[in-house]
Amino acid sequence: MKIKSYLAILIIACLIGGYLVEHIQSGSHSAQQIQLEKHNNARLWLKDLDRVDADTSQYLISADLIIASGESYLVAGTQTKGRLIIQTIRQLVQDNLLLPQTRQLSHSAQQVKQINTYIENSAHATGTDRNDVLSALLYEYDDLAFQLSEQMAQTLSTANQSLLDSKIKLDNLSEESRIMQITTRVLFSVGLLLLWYWANTKICSPVTRLTRMADNVLRGEDFEGIKNGPRETQQLSNNLTTLTTTLSYQANHDPLTSLHNRRAFQRILINAVSDANVSGESNILCYIDLDRFKMVNDTCGHAAGDKLLIKVATLLQDNVRDSDRVARLGGDEFAILLNGCTTSTGLKICNKIRNAISDIRFLWEEEIFTISASIGITPFTNTDANTKNRPQEILNTADMACKQAKETGRDNVQLFDVSSEIINKKRDEIAWVNKLNTAIEQGHFVLFKQNIVPIGNTQESGSHFEILIRMMATDGSLLPPGVFIPIAERYHLGTRLDKWIVNATIEWFLAHPAELDKLSMCSINLSGQSVGNKGMRKFIINKLHTANFPAEKLCFEITETAAVTDLSNAHLLINELRALGCKFSLDDFGSGLSSFAYLKELPVDIIKIDGAFVKDMMSDKVNTATVEAINGVAKAVGKQTIAEFVEDADTVLELEKIGVDFAQGYYFHNPEPLKDQAMVMLNVTPESTTLEVSSKLSIVG
Repeated sequence: MKIKSYLAILIIACLIGGYLVEHIQSGSHSAQQIQLEKHNNARLWLKDLDRVDADTSQYLISADLIIASGESYLVAGTQTKGRLIIQTIRQLVQDNLLLPQTRQLSHSAQQVKQINTYIENSAHATGTDRNDVLSALLYEYDDLAFQLSEQMAQTLSTANQSLLDSKIKLDNLSEESRIMQITTRVLFSVGLLLLWYWANTKICSPVTRLTRMADNVLRGEDFEGIKNGPRETQQLSNNLTTLTTTLSYQANHDPLTSLHNRRAFQRILINAVSDANVSGESNILCYIDLDRFKMVNDTCGHAAGDKLLIKVATLLQDNVRDSDRVARLGGDEFAILLNGCTTSTGLKICNKIRNAISDIRFLWEEEIFTISASIGITPFTNTDANTKNRPQEILNTADMACKQAKETGRDNVQLFDVSSEIINKKRDEIAWVNKLNTAIEQGHFVLFKQNIVPIGNTQESGSHFEILIRMMATDGSLLPPGVFIPIAERYHLGTRLDKWIVNATIEWFLAHPAELDKLSMCSINLSGQSVGNKGMRKFIINKLHTANFPAEKLCFEITETAAVTDLSNAHLLINELRALGCKFSLDDFGSGLSSFAYLKELPVDIIKIDGAFVKDMMSDKVNTATVEAINGVAKAVGKQTIAEFVEDADTVLELEKIGVDFAQGYYFHNPEPLKDQAMVMLNVTPESTTLEVSSKLSIVG
């Protein structure tokens, strides 16, 4: 049976049950409302009867005065009252709601009418026999008045008893309705539980087993399939392989052109580089950027641009060999990997493609557009030792060649000489290495600081900042760390530079004891090379002991990638320095391997959330969710958090809402040099752990 059949049975059963409950409760409620309405009307009817009884008593008093004493001035008013009583009694008889029969009430109306006649006769009694006439009328009236009073009293008693019976009946109906509602709800709930158990057995359990098996497939296990259950689960089990293939295709292909996307092409390039290292085969990477495509897109719209891209993609595939791979890298940029291709053959293929693209006449709404292509090509083999056959570098060089093709007039093919470019690059880097060595030896650096501010409910006394560094150029300008830090790390100067920074920072605090007294925490960055360097650990420990510096006021920042890459040495560094009182923070968390599992293994105190997520979090929900997730995991393992790159008040409010402890960025403080700063000279080899501080001072800031 299909799932929809099970669901139909489930829904119909729920609807029938709900209808029965509603029908039973509605019927019970309706009966109760009808009885309540009758009871309320009966109460009003009884009030009218009470009023008639009171009016009758007043009426009889007036009649006594008229008949007994002949007070003729009361005749008209009393007769009018009598007629009103008769009229009201007749209305009560017509609307009777309490009396089993209305004969007595009708008789009372007749008696009032008779008394009105006596009153009329007494008014006309004159002459010598007047007293005799009044005496005779009084005799008859007394008997009639007594009967009327008794009859009204009996009628009231009967009506009150009927009203009491109505109240009892109403109470009984209310209790029966309450019991009925409780009973139907209990029965309906039991029915729902039984239906849930039945549906879980027939539908949910097989689907749960199928989901568990799918999870096993994602972990690399075999998919066993479902034998029992709804027909759809078995069909889903059979189609899982097809679905996996489809998803894999979508993840690796451009949805517009059906070519490989950038991610898939990078994997293809990695495999090609690996194969070239083994076979020594020559390959060509072509980077294609369409010229004047933006004009088509801007003039005719994205629909026209998409159609043109599809046409170009088809053309590229038609002009390459079966062994070649074509990809759309994004926008109007394409790449082709020519496997087993010499440079001369590659140039011929690329020029053929360039000519074919130039020949395109794209017609859109009676307007013809022409485009061209700038193509950069990079040959690579296993003999390209200088490139180390790094795929990304090869792709970058092809991109550079494409840019050169554009700069030389477009619509041409530019061959990139990888070796010469890398030689030039290396020459520049070697020059920078010499500059760095000189700067470290002569202390041509300036220490900056940027405050770290508690936010939300976080409390902290004293100053808290991070030490930053700038390099002094020969013209006296200050170079940002992004210029020289990558060179230092690439050529293994990171540890020497870190030693200079640690030494210069501690010496500055020793020269400014007032700043040290009010210091709460000073953060110093350590490179990935320092994490794995035993000499660095020994240097820091010796420096702290020699200077008698309060270790609890230092916090060393190491990047997430450095810590995870060299986990064992990271443990040694953190444990040894934390034993002295130092604290550690995991810097740029989220930008590297982002393995939350390592948070439990690394005994750091603070997590610094990467600024790439923080600075755009107000306009990017994914970044906000990432910051919230990192903060939540950090708090779960008992660590404080610092958000970097905080640049506006809205971001601060959002970070406070998330629960981040500290914030750092231009919103709070622009980096500034340490005041009265002494430039120290670091005379140390990578293996050395001793420092010589120059007596030469250069005041900065």
